[in-house]
Order: sequence, then structure tokens, then C-alpha cells
Amino acid sequence: MTIRDIGKGFRWYDIPYLLLRPLQYSKLAVWLPARLRIKICDSANFLYQTHHTRWRRGYKAAFHFDRIEVPVGESVLISGVWIAEYFTPSGVRSLYDAIRGFGWDGGRFLGMDPGGTH
Repeated sequence: MTIRDIGKGFRWYDIPYLLLRPLQYSKLAVWLPARLRIKICDSANFLYQTHHTRWRRGYKAAFHFDRIEVPVGESVLISGVWIAEYFTPSGVRSLYDAIRGFGWDGGRFLGMDPGGTH
């Protein structure tokens, strides 16, 4: 079973998608009110999600790894730190100093020492 890409078939959502997607990125979109631009974007995304859901139903075998069960008595431990902050070029030095000060520059935090002995 082959499912064509969105906008390349004759399904109910192909024609609205073909109208909305180019409008979303056209020069005309700049002049549209923000509420309308948001509605256009949301509608195009909804149509794409509808297509993706139908595509996944057609290829169930490809997604059998999506459901993973951990055996009884075992557990998953994922440790990590996410840093999201903006630094100007003059402030990068203080970022590096803080990373070294907390000890986050060692192999354990860079994925080189899984035992955590560094």
C-alpha cells in the first residue's frame, strides 16, 4: 500500500493544504492580520497531522518499535542537564567559568565516562 505525500493526492485534505501552505509563506501573508496568519498556520498543521496519522495507519509494521516495555525488575535512568540561555560574546567567558566551577566539564558530563569515575 503506497500513500502519496500530502498535496499530491485526491483526498479531502489535499486541496485545502495546497491552498493554505503557499499562502502561509507568500508575501501576502505579511499584510494579513496576525489572527488570520495563526489560523492559516494552525489549519495547515492540522491537515498535515491528519495526513501523517493516515500514513502511520497504513504502515503499522514500521512503527512496532514505538511501544517499548521495560522488563519487570529493570528501570531506565536518564540523567542530564539542559541549559538554555543567551550569552553575548563578552559573557561567554563567565559561562565557561561557571561550567568549570560546577565540574560540568568532565568526561562524565560529556558522555565519555559512563561509570562516573572522572
